[in-house]
Amino acid sequence: MKICFDGGILEAHFGLGTATMADTLDIRWPDGRTTRIGYPKAQALLVVDDPDLIFRGPLDGPSP
Repeated sequence: MKICFDGGILEAHFGLGTATMADTLDIRWPDGRTTRIGYPKAQALLVVDDPDLIFRGPLDGPSP
């Protein structure tokens, strides 16, 4: 597995050998929570956001 950090984006690259998908992909966040993705396909780009770190812009909150 290769993990890269670039400007607030953390990327993980890993191989599945000759498999076309995995049974599950578990992401363990620094605070101990786990996100599980079922049957991710090989050669795919998955974008997974930590819900606690998603930016909430002005349109997402109440008006002043």
